[in-house]
Amino acid sequence: MPEQTLLKFYSTRLAFIKYYFLGILLVILAIVLYSGTIRFFSFLDPYKINFLFLIPVGVVVVAVAEIKRISDVYMITNFRILERWGILAKNEESVPLEKIANYGIDQSVIGRIFGVGDISIESSGGSAEPEIVIKKAPKVKSIKELLDKIIHK
Repeated sequence: MPEQTLLKFYSTRLAFIKYYFLGILLVILAIVLYSGTIRFFSFLDPYKINFLFLIPVGVVVVAVAEIKRISDVYMITNFRILERWGILAKNEESVPLEKIANYGIDQSVIGRIFGVGDISIESSGGSAEPEIVIKKAPKVKSIKELLDKIIHK
């Protein structure tokens, strides 16, 4: 029987929220400072500093966060759980389903509201550290149900 992908997903944007927030904040700051509505840096007026350079910096910060988010791929197949990461060089970690000893889900209050959480997967014979940690996985309940279904056949 060939390997079939049962579920493929990425980390949610909540995993990179600080970078999205920083990028958006830089763009807003550039617009506010350029328009002159708020005069925070009036001592810089004689130097004619143009704060519009913050807009591309903010856009680059958001773009890098998004590229990083979609470069981390998690898959559950009928044989294994797989994690692939990397932008130019690709790395891969997988745990066969029959080797999974335990898995745990960690959700904060905010994570419970949005249905997001971290899933740590431990294999039998492995170290004390989890083999795969899925950060800010979306729809944690459905992933847990799928894991229960395929692991405890």
